[in-house]
Amino acid sequence: MNELSSAQTALTALRQVLRVVTPDDLELPTPCPGFDAAALDRLVAYTGRVPTR
Repeated sequence: MNELSSAQTALTALRQVLRVVTPDDLELPTPCPGFDAAALDRLVAYTGRVPTR
């Protein structure tokens, strides 16, 4: 699996997890130090804008 395929797979999985996050959850911590749910939501939004070709 190349880097782009790996990133697409991770993004797909992350989107499924974040689909159930509510606005009340955005300030909750994640297992990653320094990242709350809002930071992960922004990560998905920006990553989704990266061209795939």
